[in-house]
Amino acid sequence: MPARIGHARAYEMFALGETVPAKSALEWGLANRVVPLDKLDAEALALAQRLARQPLGALTATKKLMRNGEALVAQMQAEGEQFAQRLRTAEAREAFTAFAERRAPDFTKVA
Repeated sequence: MPARIGHARAYEMFALGETVPAKSALEWGLANRVVPLDKLDAEALALAQRLARQPLGALTATKKLMRNGEALVAQMQAEGEQFAQRLRTAEAREAFTAFAERRAPDFTKVA
């Protein structure tokens, strides 16, 4: 959810437990369309029938390609490696020292 709508918006939505208005859901990419409540069942049925007529193998392959878990894991590993590297820098030492000394960090002196 945070990747789709942003961390702040997702956190607010989850933390406060508020409903998302249809217009917002559409604007944020959480919904593909908005239909009047009295036409909702007919619209859902029509879409389900269209999907049912499509080749199952092609739909499954498309969905799998669109949700590539390996790419997500690779991204997370790359981010973890970068974070670990950054923790060993002079910038990180200055940030931690400044925090411990209760002062603002001064990165202008870091080589």
